[in-house]
Amino acid sequence: CARLSDIGGEPGNAVVVDVSGLTFIDSTGLNSLVAGAQAIRATSAIVVAGASKHVARVFEIVRLAETIRVESTIEDAMRAAREGAGISLAGMAARTHYSKPLLGLLETGKRTITPEHERASPRSRPA
Repeated sequence: CARLSDIGGEPGNAVVVDVSGLTFIDSTGLNSLVAGAQAIRATSAIVVAGASKHVARVFEIVRLAETIRVESTIEDAMRAAREGAGISLAGMAARTHYSKPLLGLLETGKRTITPEHERASPRSRPA
């Protein structure tokens, strides 16, 4: 999360932070997440997704959702980040070079998101 600030420089980014691999988060991790989010919020929409039951409970205790949008699934987070950045599905398709129907399937969970899909973020493609 310390590198979140590196990806927020260009306006209109849609950033999803996948925390599904975390089984534990402490104050250092929370501070990194919040600081990174604050650094990019002016130019980008940011959504945290995929928290385990224990990590979600920590997010709830510290009221993270008051600072950062939190979604339970990556699919919901993809849609929320895209919409929060003001990017249409067609606009996201142009940025990622994936078709609009494929992105719709990914956002609804009808197709599985792969690491290749995750790497095709708007920040790596010209608008």
